[in-house]
Amino acid sequence: MTILEEVHEMYHGEKVAFGTLVQLILENAPLEEIEIVIAFCKEVDLPTNLHDLGVKKIAEEKVRKVAEASSAEGETIYNLPFEVTVDDVMSAVYVAHELGAK
Repeated sequence: MTILEEVHEMYHGEKVAFGTLVQLILENAPLEEIEIVIAFCKEVDLPTNLHDLGVKKIAEEKVRKVAEASSAEGETIYNLPFEVTVDDVMSAVYVAHELGAK
């Protein structure tokens, strides 16, 4: 998320909160679990969608840059026990945003 200029003013933990939602989507976590995490984030005023992070206009090229950066060689995404592609990350970002915006 740090690749997006709009989120530079956000705290590290705020970016991590949204990233956690994205990871839960990638892991195909049960919707109930995701909803619990979203409810907690909202309760403690953590961002649950891209707008909360300051991204006013969600452009595909921005989401792709985030996905490419998080999927770069050596990134922690490779700690997941399955293969993750740039397209997987992009989809997860969009789904997390939509679920978190409800």
